[in-house]
Amino acid sequence: MSNSNKIELLNQTFSAGSFKPETQEFTNWNSKLQFELFDQNTSVKSIFIEHPLYKNIEYVDEHDQLKSKQLKLNTAEFFIRLQWIGQNATLKISEYHNQSSKKLLSTIKLSL
Repeated sequence: MSNSNKIELLNQTFSAGSFKPETQEFTNWNSKLQFELFDQNTSVKSIFIEHPLYKNIEYVDEHDQLKSKQLKLNTAEFFIRLQWIGQNATLKISEYHNQSSKKLLSTIKLSL
């Protein structure tokens, strides 16, 4: 796992709407990104996604056995959707490679 992973905000779009209720349950903490939305230093929403730089692939080896391995990509683009909470919104993005290895990658002040 690299110590040099970073995330940049390339674009933001605002639109009216609301989200459906969601549940996020997983037992495998390997290679996750956490997006935590703060309003005046209070956490109001947290979303986890699969880490876009780490891809698990399955393949058949030369002995016709199904194998699995993880690839690390150098770059990846992805998007997330968050509900706007106001002018004091801050987004903190962290990565996990196991449940106890949270590493803050980026803090982004969100504004219109």
